[in-house]
Amino acid sequence: MQIDRESPICGVKPVRLKALMQLDRFSTPTAMAVLKMPETKISDTLTQLGKAGWISWGGTRHDVDLWSSMPLGHRLAASRLIRRFPVSQGRALLPKIVETARRLNADPHASHRICGIILFGSVLTGEDDGDAGDIDLVVDTGRRRLPSDTIKALIAAEERAMPEHLGFHARLYRQHADLCRAIKKVSNKISLHGFGDVRAFSAVYRELYRYDVDIESETAVDAEMKLAQPDMDRPREEVRHVVPPTFTAGRGLRHRTSPLFWSRWMRSRSCWPSTYG
Repeated sequence: MQIDRESPICGVKPVRLKALMQLDRFSTPTAMAVLKMPETKISDTLTQLGKAGWISWGGTRHDVDLWSSMPLGHRLAASRLIRRFPVSQGRALLPKIVETARRLNADPHASHRICGIILFGSVLTGEDDGDAGDIDLVVDTGRRRLPSDTIKALIAAEERAMPEHLGFHARLYRQHADLCRAIKKVSNKISLHGFGDVRAFSAVYRELYRYDVDIESETAVDAEMKLAQPDMDRPREEVRHVVPPTFTAGRGLRHRTSPLFWSRWMRSRSCWPSTYG
């Protein structure tokens, strides 16, 4: 659920209505305080919210009306309020995103690279004079193909620089998380997704950037807009398992919980669109 924070709901600012929905159960005086609304308006407003399905009346106690959030209100309480912006403004940020990826990939001390960035959503498909809620991106990363001693030294240096409180899984994905975080810093309008989101909505997408870790160089992108297909439409041999389907006989739990095993497994199940066409 995406709500434009600038568009009133039954005459109420979404940010204030969200705060009220997070209470779940409340009285009319509480609603007056949260919505910053006088007594002369609060009754009509709560009635409108009730008719629209946001709240329901729960009776009275000591002559005070009680209210509860409905499923629609629960969804609002759990949703992020977005500030919409012109599509043209979002498109103007795309070159900066690509330049940021190039700068990150030029770091000789990094063990991972941004292998590709794709764009989907309203910034890609919207009209120039339209508006958008996010710049929807998918960022793919991968380990550099360097000599074993070199890559081990880079990873060891990165692990020494990691905060001590990080757990096993946080350390395993730290390089990917750092690269994605750097891309998000380009603009607070950026929203990162997995390619599964693109497939789930059968969205149109286009490559913005591509880098080949085998040759340590940026490669030409496919500028053609493509339509993602749902997972069920993929050929059987292209289906990737969410968890390892089987383990090699004779290899025990110690092997399966080692960082090296999971690192290799993650690389083997890449879901980048070029894998599936």
